[in-house]
Amino acid sequence: MNIQSKLKITTSLSPYDVSVLILIYLYCCNQARIPAKIFTRLITPTIPPAEAIPILEKDFHGAVRQKPLLPVLESLVSYLFDSDERQLATELVSFIGSIKSLDVVTQLLRTLEHSCLGKNYRFIGSKQGESKLRRLTKTSFLGAYVVKCVTNYQVSEFEERRALWQSMGRYFSDFKSTGSWRQLEKHIKQISFQFMTGSERYEEDDSMITFFESFCQTSKVQDRDVVMIGYSHLQSLLNWAIIDMSENKSELEPSINNILSMLSLNEITHFPAIHVIRYLEAIKNNFYQTALDALHNYFDYMLTRSDNKCFHVSLLCLGTFHSQSHNCAAAVKAFEEATKVARENKDSETLNLIMIWVVDFIEKNPEYSGHFQVTVDQIVRYLKTCNDDESCLVFEHAYKFESLLLMMDNSSSVKILEAAFKYLVIVLQRIEVGSNLDSAFKHWAGVWEHLGYNRIGEVYRAFIRPESSSINTEIRDAFKALDNNDLDDVLRTLSKSNSPNLEYDQRKQISLLGIRYLIALEDYPEAMRKVYQNISEARGSIVDSRWIISFELEKCRIMLARGVAARCLGLLMELINASFLSENPLRFSECLILLCEILLDMDKRTECLYLLRSNLSVALQFPELEYRVSSILSAI
Repeated sequence: MNIQSKLKITTSLSPYDVSVLILIYLYCCNQARIPAKIFTRLITPTIPPAEAIPILEKDFHGAVRQKPLLPVLESLVSYLFDSDERQLATELVSFIGSIKSLDVVTQLLRTLEHSCLGKNYRFIGSKQGESKLRRLTKTSFLGAYVVKCVTNYQVSEFEERRALWQSMGRYFSDFKSTGSWRQLEKHIKQISFQFMTGSERYEEDDSMITFFESFCQTSKVQDRDVVMIGYSHLQSLLNWAIIDMSENKSELEPSINNILSMLSLNEITHFPAIHVIRYLEAIKNNFYQTALDALHNYFDYMLTRSDNKCFHVSLLCLGTFHSQSHNCAAAVKAFEEATKVARENKDSETLNLIMIWVVDFIEKNPEYSGHFQVTVDQIVRYLKTCNDDESCLVFEHAYKFESLLLMMDNSSSVKILEAAFKYLVIVLQRIEVGSNLDSAFKHWAGVWEHLGYNRIGEVYRAFIRPESSSINTEIRDAFKALDNNDLDDVLRTLSKSNSPNLEYDQRKQISLLGIRYLIALEDYPEAMRKVYQNISEARGSIVDSRWIISFELEKCRIMLARGVAARCLGLLMELINASFLSENPLRFSECLILLCEILLDMDKRTECLYLLRSNLSVALQFPELEYRVSSILSAI
C-alpha cells in the first residue's frame, strides 16, 4: 500500500466499512453465499480493541495474531481472491463502481436497518415467510456491526459525510491502478440499485454537497485525496504490528510505517501504541537513547490516565527496558519500585506479572538475585498459591520456574519432570489463546539435555523458530574443535566471553570451554583458579548445583592430568552420591567414567574393569561418553 495523500481518522464510517456493508447487503438481499470466516476477518479489526502492550501481555494471552486487512480496496479484493471468492469480489467492485452519490450509502444503511434487522429470532421467524431476505438479529455478530454503522452514520456531522464521499472516490480510483483491477475489469458492470427510488436523487445530493462546500472554510482541492481509516481499525493494525515485532523480532511493515508517517502530532497523542512501536524499532537496532525517549513518551501518556496502576506499569516497562539493555542495577531498582507501588495500590494482577518478570530476570542474571527483598523460592510459592481466578499465565510460569529451581538444586529427576510436565500441560491448554510454544519447547529441550537425553532435546528444538543469534551453535562447535585440537576456533569463541548479549548459561558454557582450553595447554594453575572462581559464583545468591558439579568434575580432571588423582577421590565419591540421589543418569555416568579413569591412572585395573562392566549399559546410553568408555577398555 502506497498512500501519497492525507490520512483522516474517523469514528464514523470509512470506505472500508461501506465495503463490508455492501457484502452484508449481498448476503441478506441477494442471497449470496458468503462464508462466516470472511465476515469474521473483515469485521474483527473494526471492533474496538484494547491496547497491545508487550510488557503487560508477556505471552500475548488472547492476542489476535492474524494481520488485519489494510483500509484499501486492493487489500480486501486480494483477500477475497485468496479465499476463492472471485465472483463475490466482482460483485463488490461493481457495486462500489456504481455508487454515484452519497445518498446510495444512506439508502443502503436504511435498507439494512429496516429490512434486514430484527429484534430477536422469534421476530425473524414470524417474518420469514413474507420475503426471501436473510434477516439478522440486532445482537448477532453481523447485526451488531450494522447497528453500530447506522448509529455512527446518523450522528456524524456534515464534514464527516463529505469526507467519506471524497474518500470513496480515492478508494476506488486507487484500486483501478492495481493488478486486481486488471483481472476484474472485463467483468465489471454498472448496477441499478433496487433500494433507490429514483436517479434524480444523485443530482440533488451532489448539488447540495457542492452548495454547502462553498461555505466550508476547510474545503480544499487536496481534500479530494483524503484516505479514511476507522479509529478502531488503526488501533488493530498497531496492535498487530506490536505483536509481530515483539514475537518475531521483525521490522515494521512498510505499509503500516507509511500510515504512521502521515499522522499529525495531535493524532499520535490518541495512539500511544505508536510510541511502543518506535521503542521496539529502537531496541531492534540497538539505539539506546531513542528507545528510552520513546519509552518516556509512552510514560507521559500513561501517567495522564486516571488509573492507579499506570505508574507501576510504567516502572515495570522501565525495568524490562534496562534488563534488555543489560543495565541490571537499574533494572533491579525499577522492578523493586514497581513492586512497592503495586502492593500499595493492592493491584494483585499487575503484581503477579511483576513477579513473573522478576523471576525471568533472575533466571538470566542469577548473580543479582540477592538484590531483591524476596527470594526466588518465595516468589514461586507465591505464584503457585494464587487464586484460581488468576490468569493461567501465572501458574504456567510458576511451574516453569519451579522445574528450573529443582534443576539448579540438583533435586530428584522425578520432581523436575513432574513440574515440567505441569508447565507443558498448561501451555498446551493455552495454545488457542496465544501460548508461547517456543519458550515451552526451549525449556523442555533444556530439561532433557540436563538429564542427558540430547536426542529428545533435539526433537523439541526442531519445533523452535531459528534463533537470530548463532552463539549456541558456535559454542557447541567450539567444544568439538577443542576435542579435535583446533584451538583457533576455540579462541574465537572465548573472545566473546565478555559480551553483554550472553545469557547466564552461555556465559557458564564459555567459562567451561576456557577451562578445558587451559587444560589442553597444560596451564593447570590458571585452570584451577578459574574453576574455583566459577564455583564461588555458582554458590552466590542462588546456589546452582548444575554448574557446581560441572566445575567440580573439571577440578578432578585437572588433578588427574597432574598425576594427583588420588586427592580428588573423596570429592568424586560425594559427586557420585549426589548424582545417585538426584537420579540424574548423565551426571552419574560422567562421575563413574571419571572414577574409572582415576582407578586406571592408579593402576587398579581389576577394580576399574569391574566398575565399568557393572555400569556399562548405563554409560552407553549417552553418545558423548562412548569414546571415553572405549578408551578405558582399550587401555585395560
